Amino acid sequence: MSYRGFRVGCAAYAYRPDAYYVEDRHKIFLGANLKPNHDKVRWPKVCAEQVAILGARSAGYTRVIGLVVAGAPQAAEESGIASPTLHPCGECRRMFTSLGDIVRLDTPIVTVRLKEYAVEAFTVADLLKIHGTER
Repeated sequence: MSYRGFRVGCAAYAYRPDAYYVEDRHKIFLGANLKPNHDKVRWPKVCAEQVAILGARSAGYTRVIGLVVAGAPQAAEESGIASPTLHPCGECRRMFTSLGDIVRLDTPIVTVRLKEYAVEAFTVADLLKIHGTER
């Protein structure tokens, strides 16, 4: 559980062209955020997007076809932008651009706010432009 009760979930729809069985070529990987809290040790956060994407990568999937992120919105730490849904954080945006072709600029991302239902859809390139993140 998150150290402050802030819950985020992510689903990454991934593709693996060399899968032996055709039904294994596409798979959904799930991720949840976590920031362990110990009495004397502050652990770094682990984002839901990172868990889902790195799970796909470690399983041999070479392309994330799309992402869905669900969580309560908060203003972005780096850009200060407040949006109706929770956008991936700066660390996740940098990860998107540093993993080669597994996540591309045209990869679609859908962000969802469940409690007061809101949805936004954009590409990684759109997200980078919105938050002023460099590729």
